[in-house]
Amino acid sequence: CMNPRFSFPPPRASKNEVRKWAYIYILMETNSDSLEFPHWFSKSAATHGVARGTMQYGPIARTPLAQIFNLSQGALSRITSDLIYDGVIEEMPAGSAQTGTLPERFTVHDASGRRGRPQTALRIREDSHTFIGVNIHDGAITASEVNAMCRPIGGETTESITDRSPGAIVAQIARMVRAVVSPGAPAPTAIGLSLGGHVDDDRFVTFAPFLYWDSVVDLGALVQQATGIPTRVFNDLDSILLYECWFGDAIGVPLHSERSRGTAESGYTASVLGVPTVCSMGPEGSGLHSPEEYMIPSTLVPRCKIAALAALQAAEMFAPAPRVNPDLL
Repeated sequence: CMNPRFSFPPPRASKNEVRKWAYIYILMETNSDSLEFPHWFSKSAATHGVARGTMQYGPIARTPLAQIFNLSQGALSRITSDLIYDGVIEEMPAGSAQTGTLPERFTVHDASGRRGRPQTALRIREDSHTFIGVNIHDGAITASEVNAMCRPIGGETTESITDRSPGAIVAQIARMVRAVVSPGAPAPTAIGLSLGGHVDDDRFVTFAPFLYWDSVVDLGALVQQATGIPTRVFNDLDSILLYECWFGDAIGVPLHSERSRGTAESGYTASVLGVPTVCSMGPEGSGLHSPEEYMIPSTLVPRCKIAALAALQAAEMFAPAPRVNPDLL
């Protein structure tokens, strides 16, 4: 009963623990029917790339969009025509300025010498779809309704968690979702749910320290059944990163590594060992490595919690799958 994505039980697990995790694994496998999830459209990889680029960098004119994806003007025109016809993107009024953020260090090649129609900016039809975002954080749940560009359009509500059992959490989420849906907006296309913990297959919560769950919970299926809305579940830190890359301050910012000449452990692990390293997880403050350096004591414990949870999550995600003796099952 081994599976590369199944990293439990711990290598030194007792017989009872082995039986427990074997049961959980079987539960995951027997309840692994794929959940139906809607797709906005189904086209070629190039078409999806242009739609993604319009969402990230828009409103954007056709010339930089073609250059970003190395497409000819003719190819881009055909793709954008299909996307406009399918209701994915739309042209802004003539003369509208390009106001989106272009990729870092990207320069638009001058095409002013070419004849043709004036450039019009393209943007995603953001109000054609709505989504419900749900975040389970320390002691509370927040739900809000957003459009396709992740902009709030309806109500937002936050409630304290009084019962941490899976059934109670699902019932609370379902009630909150119904409360934030706007009557005049399109019906929600999907629910995106994030929490602090490890999630498998965008549905199974295998580790949730804030909720004190001690077994795998098929949260995606449970919320989908309770609300009737397709649901996916994600780690909250992954969700924040994706939001910043798609809609926030990290749009167009490439991820890269740099060599460090310092003596900190992070410089050694990143530069010498080549291991992805997150630095500056200490307490907040200012004046780093200077006589004026100071820290804010109240931020020390929260940062320690973040570092501990990051270590636990990394250990769980990257631990090798244990060898289980079949005689123990």
